Amino acid sequence: MNRDIQIAPLGMGCSGFFVAMLGILFIGLKLTGYIDWSWLWVLSPLWIGPGLVLLVFVVIFGAALILKLISLLFFFASKMVGKLARTRDDRG
Repeated sequence: MNRDIQIAPLGMGCSGFFVAMLGILFIGLKLTGYIDWSWLWVLSPLWIGPGLVLLVFVVIFGAALILKLISLLFFFASKMVGKLARTRDDRG
């Protein structure tokens, strides 16, 4: 019989469990008056992780978009150079 004890509830990893407990601790300390932080910092364990993930996705998406725009710029520039070369050859 398998009697493994699961420390983190709901299949959360240890870091997720730590963040949840830290958030609960900060909220409890704020509500009891032990800390005089703004609610932004009390709830920071809950938003910093997802905020960093969102920031990484935005940076990756922005870099991909910039690379695509650069490749389109070079594509259209090469088309224009080809057209100019053909018109110059037709005149000459």
